[in-house]
Amino acid sequence: MSVARREKHCAAVPEAEIVDAERVVPPFDYDSFEARQRRAWHLHSFLLVVSAAVVLLAATMSIHQAKEVRLPWMPVSLPELCYFRAGTGIDCPGCGLTRSFIAFGHGQLLLAWHFNPAGALFFPVVAFQIPYRAAQLLRVRQGLPSWNLSTLAYGVFAGLFLTLLAQWVAKILSF
Repeated sequence: MSVARREKHCAAVPEAEIVDAERVVPPFDYDSFEARQRRAWHLHSFLLVVSAAVVLLAATMSIHQAKEVRLPWMPVSLPELCYFRAGTGIDCPGCGLTRSFIAFGHGQLLLAWHFNPAGALFFPVVAFQIPYRAAQLLRVRQGLPSWNLSTLAYGVFAGLFLTLLAQWVAKILSF
């Protein structure tokens, strides 16, 4: 379309119609109840899947020779992923958490404590996510808002983090 023809076409449209056309599609409201419910649905679904996968893997994986972790039905151990220990030779605060989760998943609580005492606190929090997130999804599906446990959650995670650090410092000082 030529410039002159475009200007003629635009001049034919009254200014009021252009303004009204811009109002037809309102901008998306990120704080609307529907938007919050959609975000809540995605969050709770994701956390439910992740926590269920962690608990399922903990129940099906195995520990081989106290240092190696194996997937079910595989004779090969997974590689060690702790770069802190590989670089320094010292266990990091999270070293042993995977083995602790696996032992916990098999009901071996003392062995879980041996691998990493913080795992005995972390695993129940992860397992709790399964019924909690399922209940949250039901609430969202019914059009109800999610429960807000943010203050409690921050306190629990701060306590878990401090426990993780405290057990790590105690482990280092005991050597």
